[in-house]
Amino acid sequence: MAYFPAFQPSNTFFQDYNSCEFSMVEPALPLELSYPPLLATKLYPPRRRANWVSRPRLVARLNQDFSQRKLTLITAPTGFGKTTLVSEWLTEKDEGGRQKDETGEVTTFHPSSFFPHPFKTAWLSLDKEDNDPARFLSYLAAALQTVYPALGQSSFAAPSLPLETALITLVNEIAALPETVALVLDDYHLIETEIIHQGLTFLLDHLPAQLHLVILSRTTPPLPLGHLRARGQLLELQAADLRFTSAEAAEFLNHVMGLSLAAADIETLEARTEGWIAGLQLAALSLQGLAPPDISGFLASFSGSHRYIADYLVEEVLQRQPEAIQDFLLQTSILDRLCGPLCDAMLGKDEGGRMKDEKNKFFILHPSSFILEQLEQANLFITPLDDERRWYRYHHLFGDLLRNLLQKKVGQAGVAALHRRAAEWFEGHGLPAEAVSHALAAADAPRAARLVEQHARSLLSRSEMTTLLSWLQALPAELIRSQAQLSLFQAWASALTGQLDVVETYLQGAEGHPGETAAIRGSVAYFRRDMPQAIGLYRQAFDLLPADNSFLRGAVALSLGVAYSWTGQVAQAGEALTQARTISQASGNWHVALTATWNLAQLEIEQGHLRQAADLCRQALELPASTLPAAGGAYVCLGSLLYEQNELESAVTQVEKGIELGEQGADLAIVALGYLTLARIRLAQADPSGALEAAQQAEQLARRYNSRYWTAQATAYQARVWLAEGQLEAALRWAERSGLSPQNPVSYLAEIEYLTLARLLLAQKKETEAVELLERIRQAAEASGRTGRVIETLILLSLAHEASIDTEQAVTSLDQALALAEPEGYNRIFLDEGPPMVELLKRMKAEGREARLKGYIEKLLLAHKKDEEKSFHPSSSPGASHSAVLHPLIEPLSERELELLGLITAGLSNSEIAEKLVVTVGTVKWHLNNIYGKLGVRSRTQATARARELGLL
Repeated sequence: MAYFPAFQPSNTFFQDYNSCEFSMVEPALPLELSYPPLLATKLYPPRRRANWVSRPRLVARLNQDFSQRKLTLITAPTGFGKTTLVSEWLTEKDEGGRQKDETGEVTTFHPSSFFPHPFKTAWLSLDKEDNDPARFLSYLAAALQTVYPALGQSSFAAPSLPLETALITLVNEIAALPETVALVLDDYHLIETEIIHQGLTFLLDHLPAQLHLVILSRTTPPLPLGHLRARGQLLELQAADLRFTSAEAAEFLNHVMGLSLAAADIETLEARTEGWIAGLQLAALSLQGLAPPDISGFLASFSGSHRYIADYLVEEVLQRQPEAIQDFLLQTSILDRLCGPLCDAMLGKDEGGRMKDEKNKFFILHPSSFILEQLEQANLFITPLDDERRWYRYHHLFGDLLRNLLQKKVGQAGVAALHRRAAEWFEGHGLPAEAVSHALAAADAPRAARLVEQHARSLLSRSEMTTLLSWLQALPAELIRSQAQLSLFQAWASALTGQLDVVETYLQGAEGHPGETAAIRGSVAYFRRDMPQAIGLYRQAFDLLPADNSFLRGAVALSLGVAYSWTGQVAQAGEALTQARTISQASGNWHVALTATWNLAQLEIEQGHLRQAADLCRQALELPASTLPAAGGAYVCLGSLLYEQNELESAVTQVEKGIELGEQGADLAIVALGYLTLARIRLAQADPSGALEAAQQAEQLARRYNSRYWTAQATAYQARVWLAEGQLEAALRWAERSGLSPQNPVSYLAEIEYLTLARLLLAQKKETEAVELLERIRQAAEASGRTGRVIETLILLSLAHEASIDTEQAVTSLDQALALAEPEGYNRIFLDEGPPMVELLKRMKAEGREARLKGYIEKLLLAHKKDEEKSFHPSSSPGASHSAVLHPLIEPLSERELELLGLITAGLSNSEIAEKLVVTVGTVKWHLNNIYGKLGVRSRTQATARARELGLL
């Protein structure tokens, strides 16, 4: 069947949406991908000032036991120097873990503070817009890529990557790095989205040794800190640790700020501010220029909490600035980041730095870039954000106070006017997120609506749903309903965030877009698993969409093909997928083109057209974008074809490549299908434990995404492995848990489960029930042209008839299967049924039946013989058995291993053994590996046989 619809809900919102079950994760949305530029200033630590107070005592604590920690957490209110400290720590460290003093001389610390290995640093300064998970991921990737350009590119390749899934791939990538990376997340207190906290918790739980996380925050983040503390994997620095000591305060006040205070005065200030660095800076600014008598008076009256100190001192500082500078500070305070041209626009300057006075006459004022440099040199609470000193920001506290003063001075109308200027500048410079933010702050709904309308499609294409919804929710509801495009975007956002019940409300206002409206309605029906309605709506959408809207037409055709496939309509699915492929290749929508192509290949396999399927896979891998995650489906599909041809090692290579790409794109269909294909290969390689492990990985992934379909596929294949291993009880428990009965109706999507049930019935000697069940599946497959399934059911029917001593019917069924399979070169579909099938093939050859198939039968028997030669088979000859008894194991099994050997002989699974012995599944696997090694075997069956030879059972 086809596996990948074009429209998928945002995983951020939809993972727990229990009314729907999704077999896949986010493909390309029906919108042209468009990524806005990222702010590079967020990816580098603020430059340290030329004069600063070195803090070796804190740097030593940061260095100590660094390699044993997962997390360094620095929490303190604003103004305690969190960012400055970490910047010093990172920039002053040389590769040997040493530090340099102000003269450039290397300072040797106590050995406990040394770094045993060098590490690289990735930095991300967060802001409130980063609460959008997609935006957070984009910036996280960009930060990591400042260290290793390839790092995170695959992890975050999909536009709508679920955070946890992206982090799984990221962890694997980081684990392969040659050295440690310290990832710094500054201002983490601005992150309020629970999904991001959960993702970071997941990252900490699975953090590789090559990654160390550093978080700077004003508040304690909701992370598993107690767990990390208990394990000694956390260093915490808080306000009490960051406060300046008397010596540090003296260096700051007299050397950095240029004062000449007496020791007693410094002690007074240090005590009054409690070592609060911002308070000391504010006090120093007020003290500059005061005569000694005035200093004493100032210090005598200096008291109060941090908030009151700040209010008083900022006003004192501002009053000492020229009026033009005061205006500059106030009018630019609404900006999160400042640069010269932006500040010029805020002040109404032209390119030459000129402004007009009340009489509309020009007068000259220094360009804003010059003023920003002067403010930095004056230590006036402004921080450069890049090496070129183009972008700056105000100290958070200073900015808050400036905005309060601005509000008092110009009122809400004046503040709104400034936001409008900012919105206009950001719009003109291609920064839509900031432009929308300022337009909304200005209550300029028409401008905000126009900007949202212009940029909503790019947000949808990147699945930045949080951002889009916040924009739309900030607009008046009547404005959205009055504009068709905004209504359409609201409908898309609602559908893709699981708010299916409200979609129709917004579609009522989306007149004039019948094709896209039908596509949205089709997606709602698809998510509700109403496939007939989804098919009708997708067909309607495809017919109504303009011919030049190739992106949406390709995506709709892909979704239509998948919907057809879910209902077993293979021919119709193939036609729709072919349209999707053709349209998307012509328009350069490679993600949809790749997805449609490998889904077409899967349909060809179902129809028994293996050669055509192989051609499609190769064509997909020759496309220009064959490195995209969607190409993983073609690799997995090609691997399954190589497996069927019995080229097992080559098959493993292709499937593993497909799984790797699928994981990069968080594509459940590709990864789950890949692991299940790998399970089939491992079983064919006489590695049932490897087969079970692969199937269990598929199951874990499916359960993570609440996918009933893939969970059922994965557990059914585990049951098939148990049957191959003779673990009948385990397979029976699977059938009971799954609620399967041979009398049940068999849907197209459940055929894999019921074919496994048929194998279970044969193992139970219930041939009559098996035949009746298999005939129903065969007839349904024949009716829909699914020859691959027909061949499989005929093979099982031949075994069922043979077991019930109906030799003639057994041969007839097998003859039909061989006739269908021979033109396409099937192999494993026969070989996987083991000795009973081999005996039946040998009989057909000996009796000379169907001479036209003689060569094909001989080829299958030769392949089986080669398989036997590759696999370990304990000898059953008396001599060999006697020899085994005379030559016991070089290393005997322990009591625990003997106990576990008895349990696997009884047919218990790894998880059941773990539960019985009160150990983890990993411990069970470890014991099993030891047992296999001591016995010289590769599977449970071989271990049981070998143990019986040695008299251990």
